[in-house]
Amino acid sequence: MKKESIIILSLPLSILFISILYYVNLILNLPVACTIIETLTAFIFFQYYFLVKIKQESIRQNLWLKTISYLMIATILYLIIDDTMKNSVRFGAWDAWWFWNYRAKFFTQNDLWNQHNMPTYGRNLVANRLGHADYSPGLSTAVAFFWKLTSSTNMLYPFLIALVFSISIPLLIFTELYQKNIIVASFVSLGLLVTNKFYIGFTAAMLADVWISFFLLASLVCWNNYLETKDKKLLFLTGLMLGGLIWSKNEGLFLAFAFIAFNVKSFLQKKNLLNLLCGLGLPLVLLIVFKGFFAPKGDLFFQGKSGLKDKITSVERYKLIWDYFALEINTHHLLAKLTTLYFGIHLVVLKKWPFRNFYFLLFSLLGYLGIYLISPHNLDWHISTSIDRIVWHLLPAFIYQIVYQLSENSKEPQILASDIPQF
Repeated sequence: MKKESIIILSLPLSILFISILYYVNLILNLPVACTIIETLTAFIFFQYYFLVKIKQESIRQNLWLKTISYLMIATILYLIIDDTMKNSVRFGAWDAWWFWNYRAKFFTQNDLWNQHNMPTYGRNLVANRLGHADYSPGLSTAVAFFWKLTSSTNMLYPFLIALVFSISIPLLIFTELYQKNIIVASFVSLGLLVTNKFYIGFTAAMLADVWISFFLLASLVCWNNYLETKDKKLLFLTGLMLGGLIWSKNEGLFLAFAFIAFNVKSFLQKKNLLNLLCGLGLPLVLLIVFKGFFAPKGDLFFQGKSGLKDKITSVERYKLIWDYFALEINTHHLLAKLTTLYFGIHLVVLKKWPFRNFYFLLFSLLGYLGIYLISPHNLDWHISTSIDRIVWHLLPAFIYQIVYQLSENSKEPQILASDIPQF
């Protein structure tokens, strides 16, 4: 894995460190200064462990091509930032202030977290029907740290956090593919994201969904690099990215365990499992503490069995879900659709199977759409307000994985359909 990719991962990971460590210190009633010291320590360790110790590949590239590439990246980054600032609103989208920023303000209150007030978190948020109190606290605790540090509720901080994650996604895809000398494909992949107004919209909205997109993509990138190099450090990094995934939103928990399930044979080897758990362990333990002691029950899986059979067997629900999904793809993601169709034709002509993680992404998409079947909410409202988000959770990872397989340098073993894990 090249140092450029490690550097790109550094900023989002630093925000993840801040979010997790601030949450721990909040529970322990420690001052915000502890979070600063701990985060700096984690950041320095990460830089030394990966930038100094990790194996670096040497790739010769034409100087003029490299210069042009950097200029194009700089131009694209400027356009992303400029478009995001033009499309942003002061408090972000409805979910930003109703869920994430409202909860962030609660997380700045140390006195609510002493031993006698542990249930206060759930009671306050649920009683006021605010904040989706069962969601993982990732974005909220990151924002709360900066608000607590500066004794303000300046909306610049959630905006900058969103911007860091949004910029990191296309940069990571471009850097990884460019390093494999897939020059044209890397620019095409970059273009598929940054020319899509919906992508800019998610940055401006300041939602936690961009965390899901980034950490899912980063998990695949780190895993594919491990498969190529067999460097155990990259397993630790994969675990850390999966930890960021589960710390982002409830959907991240589903994606992380689906990813592990699809690669379970590799992960179950003793040394591999240890490296994975070293990265994944702390976020997973903290999420269990959060779900077990603070958060209320979610409304999706604790709705009771009443009417569940009717929902699953309803043809109308299947049709409505498909119609909304098709409309979303055809309206906002036509280029991505054409890229996927080309990938399918490519596999058929060459008589190849997709790599394992393409099946994982496909399973994740079907799982997302399947959740709508059992939704306790009005189905039309639920899909119309969230279908764009679940597509963006998966789209950067789909683009990267498709172009990665099209690379002649990819070393991931191909699998037969019979090898796909059964659930």
